[in-house]
Amino acid sequence: MKDLSLNINNSEAIIEKLNLLLADLSVHYQNLRNLHWNVRGKMFHQLHEMYEGVYTAVSDQVDEVAERILMLEGQPFSSISDFVKNARLEEAKVIHDGETGVHLLASETKYFIDRFREILVLAGDSSDEGTVAMMSALIESYEKQLWMLRATLA
Repeated sequence: MKDLSLNINNSEAIIEKLNLLLADLSVHYQNLRNLHWNVRGKMFHQLHEMYEGVYTAVSDQVDEVAERILMLEGQPFSSISDFVKNARLEEAKVIHDGETGVHLLASETKYFIDRFREILVLAGDSSDEGTVAMMSALIESYEKQLWMLRATLA
């Protein structure tokens, strides 16, 4: 049978970075659920809906990253213990205050922009256009989200 691999240079390093991203996104998803469930106060309705929209998008991103790892012939982390053990992002404690929650989301959003850029550079240097395209789209989305969060906090 003919070789059907993608022949991506440095795919092991890309898979490793994507798995760390997968772990961080999984913790981020749960942090968003935490914010969604526990927000109280004057901005409750607005923030409750916003958090739901963001965690729904992050759920899709988790799936996309895991599938990219599989496309690169890697094995994505798939257990909660793998996510917790490998995540660099910390689990959030219960936050009721809306402004504190938005600050947390803004901080995590900035964190992800930096991670996406790291992976984009590695993937670009490795001629992995699929991962480059994925990271570019995520950067664009998260930069817009960060702008909106900063405007909310202004």
